[in-house]
Amino acid sequence: MNDERRKIIVQTMEKALLEANDNELAAIERLLSAITDEHLAKATTYMNSLMDYHGEQVDENAYNAEITIHPFIMNSLNIVHGGIIATLADTAMGTLVHAAAPEGKTGVTSDYQAQLY
Repeated sequence: MNDERRKIIVQTMEKALLEANDNELAAIERLLSAITDEHLAKATTYMNSLMDYHGEQVDENAYNAEITIHPFIMNSLNIVHGGIIATLADTAMGTLVHAAAPEGKTGVTSDYQAQLY
């Protein structure tokens, strides 16, 4: 990253921190934690870290997944954004498929449909 770009990012961050309310500070903190966790290999992806995703395979056909609810993943109705719910489901299903796949094979989501009300 060049120095000018870094300087602009620092100035933007300083302004955001000075003007942020409590929810905005929580969102900034979550985003920075996600970046740091991925950078330090504490998380496999930025998204997993952003959602504070944790999963556990219960048996060969079951997997429990959970995320921490925080302002960064909320929509304007103050509920978890439907896209986050879909990402959680997709990540959990993908993890289970990967665990069940033969050595050297994996799967990817090519089609996903959800109806959220």
